[in-house]
Amino acid sequence: MKKQMLSLIIGAAFLSPVMADVKIETDRAVIDPNLDLTARVCFPAPDQGDLYVAALIDGVLYFYGENGQFSPDPVPYRQDGQYDANQCLPLFTFPGELVPGGRYILYSIVTDTGADPYDFTRWHGPLGRQLFIAHEPPETSGDHDGDGWPDDDDDRNGFSDYWDRDYDGWRDDDEDRDGYSDMDHDRDGWRDDDSDRDGVPDDDDERGVPPSGGQNEASLTRGEALYAEHCAGCHGADPAVDGRNSIYEAAKAYEILEAIAKNKGGMGVLSSTIGMPEAEDIAAFVRSKLSSR
Repeated sequence: MKKQMLSLIIGAAFLSPVMADVKIETDRAVIDPNLDLTARVCFPAPDQGDLYVAALIDGVLYFYGENGQFSPDPVPYRQDGQYDANQCLPLFTFPGELVPGGRYILYSIVTDTGADPYDFTRWHGPLGRQLFIAHEPPETSGDHDGDGWPDDDDDRNGFSDYWDRDYDGWRDDDEDRDGYSDMDHDRDGWRDDDSDRDGVPDDDDERGVPPSGGQNEASLTRGEALYAEHCAGCHGADPAVDGRNSIYEAAKAYEILEAIAKNKGGMGVLSSTIGMPEAEDIAAFVRSKLSSR
């Protein structure tokens, strides 16, 4: 599949309307070779249309058919199906030992019957997505407690809630994609600035929230400029005075990125502009203003 088309379909995950999404569910995202890998697709609300399931493998989307085979051709898993609220359809069961090592993202979407699955204007909601991590040690999978999920994957979709904000299957601080944070020089599975091993740097008093007073002036200046350009139109020029549209949540960088990822209030348009560094600067500015009230 052409790279332009791949970018379109993945990017539309951020830009599609905020509706109940069809979800891929599994018993564990970190694959155990001694256990079966199972997956199912679940519907939070009634729906009707073509159900597509596709896996991203080596940068190519392969569509999963009812025949149990993957194909690069965009074939629906179920055509013109009717789905009940809270219904789950089994997708597959594979022996874990047969899954090659690597990282695989499985997507699901319901479209209008007969629609082109690459036309996201015909989607019935945002993409459902599930990351699977095969045959990796805890140091790279993030599953230190052995329960089958990265330790900071509270919503159990396989993606790190804190470190994988773009949902590409890799930590945002892992530019060479070797599974280790670029700040994990001893490769023990923890950043070198995370001495208490809680999954976040030591200068964070909670996820995405550096302690008050810990931000430098450069960060505040960048945050003020970013806020004025991207946030003030909806949230007010001064967070401490206007405080519109839950702006207090922007005191936490990860809340900003989650709102963008879920396209809250149309914020999905910022997905290519605001990453973790920008979100941290905006959060620092918002905290500084709120603390001055």
